[in-house]
Amino acid sequence: MNEVEKWLADQRAAYDHLCARGKLYIGSKRPKGFRQMRRKECFSNSQIIATLESWRDRGWSRRPRYVEGLCTGAGGTFAHGWLTLDGQRAIDVTLPDAEQRAYFGIEISHAVVRKGMRSGFYQQHLTGLGSVLVPPQLIEAAETLKRTA
Repeated sequence: MNEVEKWLADQRAAYDHLCARGKLYIGSKRPKGFRQMRRKECFSNSQIIATLESWRDRGWSRRPRYVEGLCTGAGGTFAHGWLTLDGQRAIDVTLPDAEQRAYFGIEISHAVVRKGMRSGFYQQHLTGLGSVLVPPQLIEAAETLKRTA
């Protein structure tokens, strides 16, 4: 298998995993206590917030959970990390316009995120996931966003 074939196989495996286990999240306005963080650092921004031990002190009713997958909007579709409190709405601490985006992803367990952070770096857990293949659920959500814009 050459480099291109391996890259395509990795993309396909990540896509199949996402389609089998992922779900659609609705982009929402950031709730109180969630602030805009550094652009282009979605994985680290979201993992930092998801692993805060002081979440109760911030007035949140539950620990934010880290989600990883694809995000789509006016700028196209790309691999992305975000948060959720309710398993339905995406809380994006990296992009300023979450309400105008659709998200499709998989929750990564708190234990897995903490383990990665203990190793001293932030991980993209769905390695190989690019923007070449887009799940049909996300395509449909993006089309709905365009119609309502």
